[in-house]
Amino acid sequence: DSKTREFTHTRYTACTCDPDDFLNEGFTLRQKEDGRQIELFIVVTIYDEDVTELSRTLNGIVENITSLCKRSGRIWLEKVVVCIVSDGRKKFHKSCLAYLTALGVYQDGVAIKSINKNKVKAHIFEFTTQISIYQDMEPKPLDVPIQVLFCHKEVNAKKINSHRWFFNAFGQVLEPNICILIDVGTRPGDSSIYNLWETFDSHPYVAGACDEIVAMTTWYKLLNPIVGAQYFEYKMSNILDKPLESVFGYITVLPGAFSAYRYDALQNTIVNGEPEEKNENDSEGEKKDGSNNEKKNNKITHNKKSNTDTDIPKSIDKLISQRRRWLNGSFFASLYAVSHFYYILRSDHCIGRKFFLFIEMIYQAYNLFFSWFALGNFYLTFHILGTTLYTPLEMFPIPLNQTISENIFIGIRWVFFAWGTREEDEDNKLNKVTSRKNEVQVTSIDVTDGYGRAWGTLERPKENKPKNMGIISEDEYRKRFRIYLVLLWVLSNTILSVTGLAVFRFFGSLVYFILELPKTLKSKLAPKRSRRKNPINN
Repeated sequence: DSKTREFTHTRYTACTCDPDDFLNEGFTLRQKEDGRQIELFIVVTIYDEDVTELSRTLNGIVENITSLCKRSGRIWLEKVVVCIVSDGRKKFHKSCLAYLTALGVYQDGVAIKSINKNKVKAHIFEFTTQISIYQDMEPKPLDVPIQVLFCHKEVNAKKINSHRWFFNAFGQVLEPNICILIDVGTRPGDSSIYNLWETFDSHPYVAGACDEIVAMTTWYKLLNPIVGAQYFEYKMSNILDKPLESVFGYITVLPGAFSAYRYDALQNTIVNGEPEEKNENDSEGEKKDGSNNEKKNNKITHNKKSNTDTDIPKSIDKLISQRRRWLNGSFFASLYAVSHFYYILRSDHCIGRKFFLFIEMIYQAYNLFFSWFALGNFYLTFHILGTTLYTPLEMFPIPLNQTISENIFIGIRWVFFAWGTREEDEDNKLNKVTSRKNEVQVTSIDVTDGYGRAWGTLERPKENKPKNMGIISEDEYRKRFRIYLVLLWVLSNTILSVTGLAVFRFFGSLVYFILELPKTLKSKLAPKRSRRKNPINN
């Protein structure tokens, strides 16, 4: 019986095609074969995060699904699928594999390398788990079984490719109603998933929605300027930006950490007899979809009823790496949305809505134009301000002349920006399979295989190994090199643009102004008081 085997056997599929050809090549999923209509399709994207972050996210999803079933009945247990997409086998954390094996989702030793000399591009595991493992690695039975789909990509192809597997491959097979995107490490709040689903259910013209993203931190960690700046940014975005844009009906950025889309609104539409391509401009941490509000009379909104906790970078190297990806994706998505503003005329929005959407597009174009020159404006502001107020060489003479300093700075800058190559994924030893043409490789594995070994890995205590200060790993070496390079780059900018000296002089002037203000007021007011008293005395 298929309904019984989904609790006892893990289904493995070796996919040799691109995600866009998944359905056309004859691949399918267990839910499609059982004829189940999927209401919620949740994806968790993961790269090299550890088991702590994975368990935090999955436990939050499990608690939300349990709450959803208590509200609307147990029929939801066949209408919700959780999809986990890993971005490459090389960087995937071994503790996460052990965690998924303990859940019954993953089985080691069954993945194959190629079929008929065609390389396998994704390893797909399907299982319906009945337990949840919390962050203390203690298993607890679930009131509601969870259908889990694990897509283990062979190579690292970035997050946009992971979303292609989710939307273009699995989405076309299952055809869900609502798709929810979650980054690993993000924990949905109480009833967050239900509140997003209720937004779509109550408002049929909503194509995308998000809630408040809260940075997970404590008060003493806010003393770290990197953490404090991000916390402030998240708060301002949810207090000012999202509500304002929600009034217009078009939110420019739906966070990839936690957001939801109506799957039907993402599909291609027919315009003048030709298919109009969907716009899924995506970057790690951000997702913009300018075509959602241009189809029919769809809109994108912000749900203030719930919030979601997400982890934030706490070091300068991780922050720069994250924001580089965010800025690249958001810039080209904004460029696409602004350049295709005339698509609004094709929609079924009322005249008033179109008018406000045009106002927002003008604002976005204005913002996009000045964001292109933001870095130059920042440099010119501090450079002109610093050189106008102060010349540092007069107080702190530097033995190097200006030409040599500029050449050193330019060299460091190019080295820093050139240090962005990533490592190639190693070709791990997997089995090779020969099969008949057009035959899909599907295997069913008993979940007891590797179960004990996985629990041994999770429960094994950490060994206190002495640190070898003389030998460091390659990853640690690269991390230290980038940190030192960034610090040197920041120091060079500070010296050449006189930012540090200008800021120091500003605060010094401010303190001087505060201290001298009482004396100045006293000296100015004293003569007036004396002149007022003289006529009375006379």
